[in-house]
Amino acid sequence: MDPRLAELQRAAEQGDPVAQCELGIRHEEGQGVPRGYEQAAFWYKKAAEQGLSEAQYRLGRYYDQSEAHELDGEAARWFRAAAEQGHARAQYEVGAESDDDAEAVKWFQLAAEQGLPEAQFHLGDHCLWGSGVRRDYVAAVRWFRRAADQGLAEAEYALGEMCNEGWGLQQDRPEAVAWFLRAAKHGYEPAQEALGKMVAEGVALPQDPQELRKWSIAPDAVERWCPCCEDSPRPLLDGTCGSCGEQIAPRDTRSAEELGQAAQTMSTRYRSDVPCVVIAGAGLTALIAVLVVLLVL
Repeated sequence: MDPRLAELQRAAEQGDPVAQCELGIRHEEGQGVPRGYEQAAFWYKKAAEQGLSEAQYRLGRYYDQSEAHELDGEAARWFRAAAEQGHARAQYEVGAESDDDAEAVKWFQLAAEQGLPEAQFHLGDHCLWGSGVRRDYVAAVRWFRRAADQGLAEAEYALGEMCNEGWGLQQDRPEAVAWFLRAAKHGYEPAQEALGKMVAEGVALPQDPQELRKWSIAPDAVERWCPCCEDSPRPLLDGTCGSCGEQIAPRDTRSAEELGQAAQTMSTRYRSDVPCVVIAGAGLTALIAVLVVLLVL
């Protein structure tokens, strides 16, 4: 056994809460021991009962992720215990679970002031809409910016919207594009959609047009089709699918009946040498209709 692990085990068994929490982390992550969430929770609970906030938060997270709904109360109890000791992520969790906007704002504020980007974003959102706090666009921009500066895509997108609309700061559409692009590169689809619309509108864009097209979802996304991602296509302006990188084409919006008729005509024309054809159809129903016609013929 790793000497450090053996030392941790001894200290944990002797009641050291820090060692108990660290041993729990090792079991949770499989560091030097077989991964086991129940064993991790066992050590977290021992440390949590001695008041260690990190263990309380981790125990709350364990209960929160459990499929047993009767443990939801346990998750809330341990999150609050850690939050009251100043644990930022626990404070965020308490705020996120609160049905009272004013209380949520209180906990988000505490976590945001410790630099937690998720809390900063949610606090900015409450300031934007005046939920549980007086509406304040300037404060919303301030909190969105702090979260965006840490790379949180939702905040980057929100800041882009503020720049685009001129809420809380002077309207600056090129700056909005810059923030949308940052969020788009993090895979945030609302930003990719917003970027696509702005590119289509011809907004003055200082960025490389090819770079923008690479990350922008086409405005006519619902009218486009990807051969391998039909359930969730993400067509970009450069003509590729943002999910798989395949080249995509405009979606055929004809009805199943019209597609069937087209297939019959095509079959009659090429009966002796039917080529392999990929039909950009209107969904599974249309594809089935085409296959039925071909089988009958």
